[in-house]
Amino acid sequence: MKSIALNMPYRGERTYLHGTDIVPTVLATAQDVAGAPLDGPLSFSFKSFSDNQFDMVVFEDGDELARPDNGMVYFDVTTAAGPVRGWLVRSARAVVERRPFDESEISDHVSIKGDSAQIAAPTGLAPIEVIVPMTKHLHQSRWPAPDERWILSRLDLERPLRPGDVDTLTIEVIQNLKQRLTRSTLTTPAGTLGEIYFSRIPK
Repeated sequence: MKSIALNMPYRGERTYLHGTDIVPTVLATAQDVAGAPLDGPLSFSFKSFSDNQFDMVVFEDGDELARPDNGMVYFDVTTAAGPVRGWLVRSARAVVERRPFDESEISDHVSIKGDSAQIAAPTGLAPIEVIVPMTKHLHQSRWPAPDERWILSRLDLERPLRPGDVDTLTIEVIQNLKQRLTRSTLTTPAGTLGEIYFSRIPK
């Protein structure tokens, strides 16, 4: 296995590393590891969140594909040179930077109808910075939980996101397990981008 030290900031007032930083950081690092561009499906599974920096542990040929100690996020990324798979492992390195993050920049542009949400205008933000807060806003609006919070638990995409994907994005909840775990589709007029899962946990 290969281990790569990652460096990410906290978002807003959070004290854990956020999916909107984790996903693009892993994708950029996977391209460096493969020496090739992203090309095809990708998947992230969030088992827990870290208050410290992550080390990105990449499986190599012959490795047992087992979850390492302190493994918190599993990733499976397709590149033109083949798959890059592994885990993000909590390290002993502290997070020392913080980045502003105002989710109202997304929620103010979202319209909700039933179990679906649509973006009403371009935001100028990166696609992942739209998709995660947009899904969270949909869940908080439909199934508010004052003593709990909705968090990203899985993301499956048919291809890497492109800037124009979120200008006409629709997120629709298609499965809701007792308002504890949901599965939603991500679609545009051009077709389906993938699915996103959210879980409700204590604050």
